Amino acid sequence: MLDLSVIIVSYNVRRFLEQTILSVQRACNDLQVEIIVVDNASYDDSCLTIRNKYPQVKLIENTDNVGFSRANNQGIKISQGKYVLLLNPDTVLAEDTLSQCFHFMENTADCGALGVRMVDGGGVFLPESKRGLPTPTASFYKIFGLASLFPKSEKFGSYHLKYLDEFQVNQVDVLSGAFMFLRKEALDKSGLLDETFFMYGEDIDLSYRITLAGYKNYYFPETTIIHYKGESTKKNSLNYVKVFYQAMIIFAEKHFGVKSGKLFGQLIYVAVYLRAFAALLKRVVVKGLPLFAEFVLLYLSYLSITRYWEEYNKWVAGGAYPQEYFIYHLTCYVFILILGLLLGGAYKKYFSGNSLWKGIFIGTSLLVICYAFLPETLRYSRAILLLGAFIGLSILTVYRSVLNFVVNRSFSLGNNKMSGILIVGEPDQVVQVTNILQSYSLGRNVLGVYSPSKEGGLDKLDSYIDFYKVEEVIMSNAHISNKHIIALLSKKYSRKIDFKILPEHTHFIIGSTHKNKSGSYYTEEIQFALGNQNVLRNKRIFDVVVAIMLIPILPFTKRIGQEKWKQLWSVFKGEKTWVGYNLEGNLATLPQLKSCVFQLKDSLLDKKSVSHEFLEQSNVFYARNYHWKQDLDIIGKVLFF
Repeated sequence: MLDLSVIIVSYNVRRFLEQTILSVQRACNDLQVEIIVVDNASYDDSCLTIRNKYPQVKLIENTDNVGFSRANNQGIKISQGKYVLLLNPDTVLAEDTLSQCFHFMENTADCGALGVRMVDGGGVFLPESKRGLPTPTASFYKIFGLASLFPKSEKFGSYHLKYLDEFQVNQVDVLSGAFMFLRKEALDKSGLLDETFFMYGEDIDLSYRITLAGYKNYYFPETTIIHYKGESTKKNSLNYVKVFYQAMIIFAEKHFGVKSGKLFGQLIYVAVYLRAFAALLKRVVVKGLPLFAEFVLLYLSYLSITRYWEEYNKWVAGGAYPQEYFIYHLTCYVFILILGLLLGGAYKKYFSGNSLWKGIFIGTSLLVICYAFLPETLRYSRAILLLGAFIGLSILTVYRSVLNFVVNRSFSLGNNKMSGILIVGEPDQVVQVTNILQSYSLGRNVLGVYSPSKEGGLDKLDSYIDFYKVEEVIMSNAHISNKHIIALLSKKYSRKIDFKILPEHTHFIIGSTHKNKSGSYYTEEIQFALGNQNVLRNKRIFDVVVAIMLIPILPFTKRIGQEKWKQLWSVFKGEKTWVGYNLEGNLATLPQLKSCVFQLKDSLLDKKSVSHEFLEQSNVFYARNYHWKQDLDIIGKVLFF
């Protein structure tokens, strides 16, 4: 019998999966360990990668996504270990994690399941590392915020057990399915995972059944792992709240009775809608206030130039503008400028001068286009249109600079990309990291290199980070242990540091800064322009501008189908893009795009004779080398030729 079977259920997280497998292999030490990957019909070449690069891994390839519980059960049934570890594919183990857990289980006969201390990609402790039983009462306290108000209270804080020290071993009720170290003997008595739970709740159910079988669950913080967490689901989404708490209802009905389950269900549905309202209110306040404040500032800029024009411009008939001009026209001018700011990314990169000026330019261009189609009686002054936008830009620049000083102690609205990168590794890894970064054209400088062998370890790394004032640290774990990396990213720094890892024997850099954010990576593999968010934003801006320009001429165009206005409106709302891939090609490995009005092949005169190979190649070429001029050329050919 083997010492341990590690079971990893994966779905479309190939690079994170690779990093997890590598970390497990480094953590085996003197243990006899088998790794079993159960793939739930991924389309990102996960299975191909496992077969080619990790032939020693046992692979189960499902043709459908059968869910987390069933997939884990598939792995458990073929496992040969004395212990079983259920492990998420977005985790990084320390080198001592498996041996520490193994020896604790060996020395603790009543331990049926074991969980460890987990941190997210930013080094923040994840409270689900230790949890209490989600009774209706405990869930009520959590849902309605009492657990957050009184985290150290044994009564109100019983859901996440925050009153227990995160660095002390404790007996707990519930462990996380992201890392659940199980005694096979306990599994035989308690039964496998309940497949009624598709994705959430199965770990709670299994933890509870293990205690019913006469064993105990332990929280074991003597070792720490990274759980990126954002890779598996959007934990802050309303859909997650609904699905997760539906699983809680199933659990309550199963273990506390149908009557309790129904009462719990009513409580849950009230909580879901309250959360939805709270999330909406928060979004309105957080995102609405900056928009409202800048709407007022832009309106005042137009109002001031209009009053000036009334006072000093002798060409204005009667010397004053009508009341409806101030109510309707100026309001529309400002709305269009705000739209330009949104399209230009001025609210995504709030303290970036480039996005602000770009947004005003887009908004002004849209204003001029719309103004040109107005009847003569409604064209009051092109000069006010342009001067108001210029004054508004000046006011917003000053306003954001002052706000930036208050928030970040900096007046600069220059390029707000990360100031630079510090590479931690030996010369060969530094070259590899540099090549990967150059292939991405990130526009960031490598400010410094820290060589552990030359510096005698990692003790001086903090001083390098402070000296170079870096905001991103890329570490190669070829000569640095995962344990050291986890300790580094868990430290408290004077500013936010984004840590990424270059896993040994790979060609990608990977990391995540927050539990609710999907991880990001850089790779030496083929790069797609359409995989860049800035390029996608420019494509979106192009779509909107073309939609506006087509409004007056759409009735005279051809080859857009019967529902011309519906198509245009779908593009304007962001549901569609004007130009997209040929749908006959294999799109699984390409960056995703919204459904399109026109395919690439639509601009060809003879589409029927085009080979499938050509359609595939044109898709790849389009994704790699995208430029808005390609879209303009295709739209022009389709509509007018």
